[in-house]
Amino acid sequence: MKVLISVLGKGNYKETTYKLGEIEEKTDYVLSVIKRAVNPDKIYIIGTDQSRWDIADTRIKEYERIIIPFGTNYQEFWEIFEKMASLDVENKDVYLDLTHGFRSIPLFISTVMNFFEKVKNAKIKGVYYGMYDVKDDIKPVVDLLPILEMNSWVEGFTIFKEYGDSRKIGKLIQDKYDDLPVEKKRGYQNLRKLPKVLEKSSKAFG
Repeated sequence: MKVLISVLGKGNYKETTYKLGEIEEKTDYVLSVIKRAVNPDKIYIIGTDQSRWDIADTRIKEYERIIIPFGTNYQEFWEIFEKMASLDVENKDVYLDLTHGFRSIPLFISTVMNFFEKVKNAKIKGVYYGMYDVKDDIKPVVDLLPILEMNSWVEGFTIFKEYGDSRKIGKLIQDKYDDLPVEKKRGYQNLRKLPKVLEKSSKAFG
């Protein structure tokens, strides 16, 4: 099951042409393009009571609205985290849209992603950003997931360095292999075997 989570701001939403993969659309709301690409089963849109809900209601229609505070103090930070952490993502594929993120919300995303993966066994499949400010006529929607995945690799190498446990690295390699297209997996058979080798070596030295 696919879950798409987006952040809604209160600024002016200007029409332009966005492109994600093979999907190209002229719109003032990039989430409509991401929705077409992901084809989610559930959409959550997160925003304050001052966000442009009229845009979401017109362009997306079927979604669940999550109202959060502005995030100006410790208590509000925790309230934002609790609301995001309560979303129904357990054992699901999660996609995020950060294009219209405001204030501290992008900082929450890394923490919430970690919570989703480790506590709710969700799999983060995409973290999108519509690049409205580029000068090209067609604005690309880029996937920032490779950048955010760096935290997982840093964690894996830290665990290996401190404890000699390479299973985290093995899992990351396995995830990368699983995400490969079928036609490419044939050329990476050795990569498929590597996670088990790392697991055995960790047990041997554990």
